[in-house]
Amino acid sequence: MEPTDLHNNSTANTNDNCKEIVMLGNALSYGIAMGQALFYRISDTRGKKVESSFSQEEEKQKMASAIEKLRNSIGELLSETAILLTEESLEIFDIYRLMVQDVIFEQELLSHVEQGKTAFEATECVAQDFKDKMHSNSFWRTRFYDMQYLLLQLRKFIKEDAPGQEPQKLNTKPLILVANYISPADLLQYYRFNKVAGLVLKDNGQTSHTAIVARSLLLPVLGNIQANTYIRNASTTLLIDANANKLYINPSQNTLARLQRKTALLRRSDDDLPQQTVTKDNIHIDLYINANLKEELRIVHTPVVKGVGLFRTEILFMTTDGVMDRLAQVKEYKDILDQAAEKQIVFRTIDMTDDKEAAYFEEQFNRKYIPGVPEASLKDALQYSKHLPLATQMGKILFYRHSFLKTQVQALLQARIQSNRPHDPINIMIPMISDTVELKAYQKIIDAEARYLSMKHPSIASQIKLGVMIEVPAIVYQLDKICPLVDFVSIGTNDLFQFFFAVNRWDASVIASQDVLSPIFLEFMGSIISQLQQFAITTHVCGEMATNPLTAMVLLALGIRKLSISPNAVGRIAKMINSLPLHSLHNYMQTFSIRQYELNISTKNQYKNSTEVRNILQNFIKDHHVDI
Repeated sequence: MEPTDLHNNSTANTNDNCKEIVMLGNALSYGIAMGQALFYRISDTRGKKVESSFSQEEEKQKMASAIEKLRNSIGELLSETAILLTEESLEIFDIYRLMVQDVIFEQELLSHVEQGKTAFEATECVAQDFKDKMHSNSFWRTRFYDMQYLLLQLRKFIKEDAPGQEPQKLNTKPLILVANYISPADLLQYYRFNKVAGLVLKDNGQTSHTAIVARSLLLPVLGNIQANTYIRNASTTLLIDANANKLYINPSQNTLARLQRKTALLRRSDDDLPQQTVTKDNIHIDLYINANLKEELRIVHTPVVKGVGLFRTEILFMTTDGVMDRLAQVKEYKDILDQAAEKQIVFRTIDMTDDKEAAYFEEQFNRKYIPGVPEASLKDALQYSKHLPLATQMGKILFYRHSFLKTQVQALLQARIQSNRPHDPINIMIPMISDTVELKAYQKIIDAEARYLSMKHPSIASQIKLGVMIEVPAIVYQLDKICPLVDFVSIGTNDLFQFFFAVNRWDASVIASQDVLSPIFLEFMGSIISQLQQFAITTHVCGEMATNPLTAMVLLALGIRKLSISPNAVGRIAKMINSLPLHSLHNYMQTFSIRQYELNISTKNQYKNSTEVRNILQNFIKDHHVDI
């Protein structure tokens, strides 16, 4: 979707009676966009009047049928839109999927029917239960809007109305959605079927999921704005400048002219991608993409993209009915390798650290016994893992359930052997490593599978390139032991950030209080990168920090030369790199870097927070004409 041309837009304010109004909000997703106002309102799902007598059995059947339809609709939504979303956004829709698959969710609804409620009334009871929990528990507060969306969809299926998953296409003009709150799923559907350019929200407390999806779609979002009072009708022109936390209602010609150049830089198209990414001072930067499905690999064949720096294998399992056995995995991995051809693919083994993924695999592999632990099931291991720090759960579970990891490794190696390029490397990356003991345990499994296959394919062991993700802060203090054991590393900034600050990155209040541009986090990142440079090990950075042009610019200044980013961010990151004087930025950053403890930091400017860091970076961008 092309951003609005502010200079030539016919909806610009030319009427003196339409006075420009400027409102301040909080930027939840940066960018600039203009369009006509569109008010989003939650559909009326009030039930039809029910006679005093009704069949409980029929209501139970109606509820069971509606739940099944809801599950199918969420699965279809995830499959159809995965190519649009970043890894972090897909995690949100995985949460939807797991919530509706939860047996307890179904039992709660059916129990209300058994107590004499209609199917529709049962959804209202569950909604009230969640609302009551929301006031007393921070976990439920972060999940309340997700459940509200699911229950609204369920009610539509119960009423046998159209499920409401596909909004009617309103017009071809750019639209700015105005809402108290909009679910990530509804935002995605409006984006698919209308020319949505941006989003204005009244709520600023529980909008983190929506903001994450908006960032995937490159949509500017402003929160904490009560714009309804000033927006007269749907033809009102709105201009979002989330970079400055401002909403313009009926923007003036002067405002449009001032922001015209910025919006031109937001255009994104594969056809417009450069051939390479080289800074103005001739430093080559390699761009890779993060991928979740093979449908996303089209952009890999453009010259500017070197390959896939992170292929998230668990999504293959979660978008497939049933359990993927070894043969099914081989087929999927082979298709991915063949589509990528000569381009590099890094496969991350299954990451089960989040509750949603652990619950999925618990359901799929329940009643499977843990080797060496009599009468213990995977469910027991998962239950045990809940008492462990989140960062260690995945490793501990897979130690117990190592037969699953063995199957995945075997499938990856066989896929390379059967691929069109059987002698190319096979890159395997292990997530959530917290110490060398875990890494060596993984290596033992991988080496054993390689030895077995080498009887027929002698070179396969030498083709394996092993990497780890730096996500757990503990591993930072063991890099001298980790680096000699692996071929490459990838810094996963999403989890590293939340573990570093001991916060929940899904909580909107955290977004407001913590920032990857916090001086202390930049110091931490700088120390990691400095250590990795000493070992001369291939290093990627993936996550939202690499996908955002401003924060990616900082990573480059800290010494990173390989970024793994969302496919839809390739254009804007490439433009930033090709217009960046990197040496000047590196020198500029020394004025606020505090990562060199041996220096006399009292002589350096010490910035208090990320806001000050952002301000000086914006000054650099302006002074050096960086396309961002």
